Amino acid sequence: MGNDCGSAVTNTSVTSQSTEDELARVRAPYTAGEFAFAAMFMFNRSSDRLTGVRLDLTAPSKCNSLRSELLSKYDKPMKDSWSGELKVITWQDRPSNLRIQIVGIGATSCQLIYAPLASANNKGL
Repeated sequence: MGNDCGSAVTNTSVTSQSTEDELARVRAPYTAGEFAFAAMFMFNRSSDRLTGVRLDLTAPSKCNSLRSELLSKYDKPMKDSWSGELKVITWQDRPSNLRIQIVGIGATSCQLIYAPLASANNKGL
């Protein structure tokens, strides 16, 4: 999959993309194959360390296609609840030390989340 990094900007709309523990500091467009995303770089509020990258699919109607691509790449997921309004699939990619998760909410939202697996010394990215 190719990529189009576009230009990164400081995220000025932090409230809608942040959580209680994480702050979405930087956002940038990103394209991989047929999929276009808004990438959010998530930082821990207390340690100020990068904790993960969240990719919001700009065309949520392509969520099932993204799911198929990820299933072909990562094979059998660790958890799979792809039914109803809330759809979640989680993989563990141990060689890359990553947890990969796709979260779909109805037809309105589809996110791909990359975060480190917990390590022995519990360090982040």
